[in-house]
Amino acid sequence: MTSGCLRPAPQNDKPADAIPAPALPGDKVVFCLDISSSYDDSHRRAAQQTVADALPHLVRPGRGTHDVYVYEISENSYGRPPLLTLTVPALREKPAASLESAPPLQGGALTEQLEKIVDKWEDERRDARRGARVEAEKVRDLRLGTREGTDIGGCLENAAEQFRDHKGDRRLVIASDLRVHGVQQLAAARLNGVTVDVIEFACTQARTCDALRRTWTKRFDALGARSVNITRPGVSAALFGSEAEDK
Repeated sequence: MTSGCLRPAPQNDKPADAIPAPALPGDKVVFCLDISSSYDDSHRRAAQQTVADALPHLVRPGRGTHDVYVYEISENSYGRPPLLTLTVPALREKPAASLESAPPLQGGALTEQLEKIVDKWEDERRDARRGARVEAEKVRDLRLGTREGTDIGGCLENAAEQFRDHKGDRRLVIASDLRVHGVQQLAAARLNGVTVDVIEFACTQARTCDALRRTWTKRFDALGARSVNITRPGVSAALFGSEAEDK
């Protein structure tokens, strides 16, 4: 029998790049903005502000890149190219913040390394949020004239085409008084699993407002929407998880 030194078993004396790649796809967002003459510019501007403020909240740990498309609602909306196409950065999953399973003699060194990794992730998070705010300013700064006609069905068709085959969350945001006018697309395309938010829903007569709200809620439900939320001007709309703390 030959003698020799036994080689110690290799030990995991440092964490791997403990920032795993995003495990989930990013969101796809379609924002349809009513530019018809019946929808006051003050409501459009408020809606743009709401969406711009919410975009940084798309940045979430473990999510890939988010795609955002801004369309107009006017006469024959379907098939018009997006007014804006935006990209909100991905963010890798946050690394583990505990070394409970580390061997005692390695704990100090590993803690130091882990702190560096966590700091790196925090830098990535800040950079991603900063990139999202840059994209948000494009929504905030968008200046639009008015067109006749309110083809909301065209907005729904455009959204359905963007959402097709997307595996992540799908979000449709509409800023409109929901009063159709002119030629309409029938919007036969499905909105299965889509979160629908109608913001700055401007309406002055309570009975008419309630009727429009019921009509459109039923329509979105019939198209397969996962949820429908319709909010009046001045009412907070928690888009994209914006009810969470903004750190």
